[in-house]
Amino acid sequence: MISVLLPTVRPNLVERCFASIRPAAGAVPYEVIVVADFDSFTIAGLGVDELEHCTWLLRERQGVVAAVLEACAAARGTHWFLFNDESILDAGALELLYHAALREPECLFGPLHLPRYTFQYFGHEFIPFPFAHRDVFAKLGGVLDPAFKSFYADPDLGLRAHAAGVPMRTVEEAVLRHHNGQDDAKVQNMAQYMRSDQVTFRAKWAHLGAFSDC
Repeated sequence: MISVLLPTVRPNLVERCFASIRPAAGAVPYEVIVVADFDSFTIAGLGVDELEHCTWLLRERQGVVAAVLEACAAARGTHWFLFNDESILDAGALELLYHAALREPECLFGPLHLPRYTFQYFGHEFIPFPFAHRDVFAKLGGVLDPAFKSFYADPDLGLRAHAAGVPMRTVEEAVLRHHNGQDDAKVQNMAQYMRSDQVTFRAKWAHLGAFSDC
């Protein structure tokens, strides 16, 4: 089973995101672990059918990393996928990632991000929406490092994978559409966490060379 880890602070977007998961999973069993600061019943389009495979964890905001770690603790699947409420998956995307992971179980996979963007720090690429067997994440010390609160935990995972010799692959046929907007939730998050996270990230990986933000 695939466990989709879905932190959300945007009730206006999560319904669209959530609706893309079922067709993306195809024939593969899945569950969705939502960590939110609002109840599911506040989303008009999420009914019994939509929530059939869902565990909804209600909590106060403490940063996206804390939400993801809570989702990991509740996840029962063999394979985990880190999603977010700004994104949607094309039909079959999770199924393609799952079969890729069966062929190469030691790898960290990601969908094709549209629009295309270079996700890179210190000369190494990272996967912002990682998919892997849970043992791969365990080998890397977890999906996200609790030393971070938000964005820099994503490139940190990629650098941990490089350091551990874990190959990273993009499955080109598995498409994720993510338009990186700047709404109130993101602006608030950046103001609260980004500066301290950048300091932590730079200190951890400074030995790799000069820092340049994406």
